[in-house]
Amino acid sequence: MERIAFGRDLENIAVRECVVPLPREDIQDRRFAVVHYHQGRWSKYRTVAIPSTSTIKIQDEVRINIADCSAPLLPIDKYPY
Repeated sequence: MERIAFGRDLENIAVRECVVPLPREDIQDRRFAVVHYHQGRWSKYRTVAIPSTSTIKIQDEVRINIADCSAPLLPIDKYPY
């Protein structure tokens, strides 16, 4: 995970893929995680909303479901396999 910030602190937040479905008024005060991942040989980023109760920190390794923006980010050591 690269960054955790409120929506108001992220540039172009309203056009990011996992943010678009959220109501505009919720975006500013919601916390988001910017996750860096690799897809094949490409390096990509995904911005997803995280609950205020989340204990995830910057530099934590997390599992991200790139097909489902509502899926929670889970630390790798807690991922249910």
